Order: sequence, then structure tokens, then C-alpha cells
Amino acid sequence: MTSGRRFFAAAALVAAVVSPGVALALGPSLPPDASAEGWRIDRLFSSTHVLVALVAVVAFGGLALALLRYRGPRAASYSHGTTGRAIAWPLAAAAFVLLVVDGNLFVTSTLDLRTLTDVRAKAEDPDAVKIQLTARQWSWEARYPGPDDTFGTAQDVVVTDHLRIPVGRPVVVQLASVDVVHALNLPNFRVKLQAIPGRIGSVWFQAEKKGRFEIACAQHCGTFHYKMRGVLEVVDDDTFEEWLAREADDAVRVQQERDRADAEEAPPRSPWPRWEEPPEAGAWSWEAGLEGEGAPLLERSSEDRPAEGHRDEPGGAR
Repeated sequence: MTSGRRFFAAAALVAAVVSPGVALALGPSLPPDASAEGWRIDRLFSSTHVLVALVAVVAFGGLALALLRYRGPRAASYSHGTTGRAIAWPLAAAAFVLLVVDGNLFVTSTLDLRTLTDVRAKAEDPDAVKIQLTARQWSWEARYPGPDDTFGTAQDVVVTDHLRIPVGRPVVVQLASVDVVHALNLPNFRVKLQAIPGRIGSVWFQAEKKGRFEIACAQHCGTFHYKMRGVLEVVDDDTFEEWLAREADDAVRVQQERDRADAEEAPPRSPWPRWEEPPEAGAWSWEAGLEGEGAPLLERSSEDRPAEGHRDEPGGAR
């Protein structure tokens, strides 16, 4: 056996033994899960990781076996691949990948989607927190209904880049964009949803751990895309309700001051005039038909969009 064959045989044996162990020990590199349903996403990654490791064992093991068994000089033999064994092995490998690896992904994700996309049912939960989230270059603007639990009133609470939600309660988010395509990414809650101009996307999640977590944009959206970050703060229920009531009182006071000043054209605080109901159960994205006070979402012109040169430091406008 030549030194080259010994090297490749040893490498194949090491890969067959070590790679699955390393894969299983490290697991998928995901941030800590702080949500009630994030385990479903983690389960898909972990199970696929294990199955692919098994494929690696078979592939590298077969390579090592071939190198060891057929070492040394021998007469070459040729085959057209028409024997039963030559056909059975590739078919068995393809069937394993298709039915076991891909089949596991298909079946598990299909069943999980029934829970993860049931936004309408979560929105009807009396404990649900509803948020209308507007993505723009380069910030996140969130609108909460006040104590009246109705959007489009003086009690609406509007915040930028710093959202607060209560722990243990479902959060239903309706997402829209007023300029370009963005993507809401909450890594610790396994949430990612594109914000497409002219459409409304919806998603729900539930926090199970208190703390401060990152809000990121996962879609390149312009010069300062890398600065389109925010904070999602998870607090206990009493703290959230106190904060919401305090902010709603401030919003009412500001509106009263505007009324006293008799402002002729107070700028709209959001293109959202109301809470948009999904057209059907299981829908998480649909055409936006937002009309009412303020500029309709579908008709915002380029003049309404923030110019790239206007915000040298997007964080300073928060």
C-alpha cells in the first residue's frame, strides 16, 4: 500500500469516526432560545444535524473500506453499473436522503407550521399583545394600542427601536414597510419575516424569559442597513402594563397640546389607521389596503421617505 493510499485511508477513517461526534457535540450554532415555540425550529436543526452526521459516517466509512480493501497491486476490473448491487446502493442512498432526511424536514415543518402560522387564533386571545411594526430606513417604529385596546386613537403608544413586551403572553406583530424591502429578525425568538412594501406580514411569538434581546434587519436595505438594530425588552406583566399606561397618558397629553395649538395639519404618526385582520386563517402575508388618516401605505411617495443623506447617524433619531 503506497503512502498516498495510507494517508487517504487514515483520513477517511478519522473523518468517519470524528466528524459525527463533533457534529453532535457542537450541535447547531444558534443563540439561546427565549420563546415558547422556538424549540420547534431547534428540533429541525438538531434532527437534520444528526441525520446528516449518519450520512457522513456511511460515506466516509465506505471510502475508508474501499481504500483498505483494495490496497496493493491487483488487476483492474470494469463494470457498466448494470448489476443489481451497482443499482441498489445508489438507490438506497438516495432513498435514505429523500425519505429520511428530507422527509423528516417536510413532515415536521408541515405539522409545526399549523401552530406557528395560526396568527388569527393568537390575535383573538384576550391576553395577546398586538403591535403594528413599521420598517423604514433605518429604524423600527412600533405602535401599541393604549388601555382602550383600539388602534388609531389618541392613546396609541408609538416607540422607535426599543420595544417592550410582557413575558408569558402571546405577541402578534403586523409588519409593513414604507420604503424598501426589510426583514424583521428576532434570533432569540426564532422569528424572521420580510417587510415588503405594499404588503402586510404577520407573525406571533411568546417570550418565556425576561431580558433584553436584539432586533435586527436580515435584508440589505441601503447604506445604513448595518445600523438598523433595536432592542426587544421582555419584562413582567405588571411592569409592561404600567409602562403602557404611562406612555398612553403621555400620548393623550401630547394630542391635547396639539389640539390646543389648533394645528391645521398634524403629521400622521403612522400609516396604520386600524388593525388589519388576515383574509383567511393561516395567512401571514397579504396585500396592504391601508387607508384612512395619514398617507395610505401603498401611496407613499419618495418625498415621504427619509433621504439617505438626512440621517448620518440613524441611532441619533431614536
